[in-house]
Amino acid sequence: MRRTRVLEPVSPRPIDDRDDVIAALDVRMHGVMLRTWHPGAVDGVDLRMNASERVALTGLPAGVRTGLLRAVAGLAPDARGEVRVGGRGVRTAAERAWRSRAVAWMPGGTAVPCPTVEAGALLARALGPALAVRAAERAGIVPILKCPVGTLTRGRLRRLFLARALGQVLAGAGVLLADEPTLGLDARERAETAGLLLGLPVTLLVATDDPLLVSACDRSVDVASLTAGPHPARRRAQLTESDGNSLPSRSDY
Repeated sequence: MRRTRVLEPVSPRPIDDRDDVIAALDVRMHGVMLRTWHPGAVDGVDLRMNASERVALTGLPAGVRTGLLRAVAGLAPDARGEVRVGGRGVRTAAERAWRSRAVAWMPGGTAVPCPTVEAGALLARALGPALAVRAAERAGIVPILKCPVGTLTRGRLRRLFLARALGQVLAGAGVLLADEPTLGLDARERAETAGLLLGLPVTLLVATDDPLLVSACDRSVDVASLTAGPHPARRRAQLTESDGNSLPSRSDY
């Protein structure tokens, strides 16, 4: 007789000591096009998220999910369309700088710029020494801070990237974008990571097919419903009338 696996509910782990510079923010995507990430696949995506909402992007193609996250973060210079975070576009340098502070980013890849640099040094470079320590403690990666990042397993790299995102939230980011945050983790680490993400006082947009994380979000959106078919047409996850600005560009990790 086949057994049905029961998923244990996620226990959010609230953060109550962040530097409340920015509250949870809403996200509006309007007419976003991602030609480079998946040629011809996305021709005008509209997606609306309320402040503090937790949304899972699921399904294939995974490249579209990543591309949409990067568009919100300002890391997709080839993207076209409009994205507003907290009602702000990216028309001016000041708005682009604000976007980089308002949005925390957890990338899905495992590439690192300096594989010989210690994990703690890389984290401090991104967050500053004091905030790096707090983030490392939150993410449970203090034991690996002295390890060169090039020697870390995929799972430990995921935890390092999680620590950086947690640090950005502690500094006041109001939106967190996470690309496959539980990929490569064991069952205990998956539950811990999901608990950390869901306990944050931010708007969460996560690309994942992890049933544990998907079921714990407020709603899920299958990326296939956002992609264009043989006859390109705009697909809407939720209609919006926002009129943001062109997407910015900034460096990844």
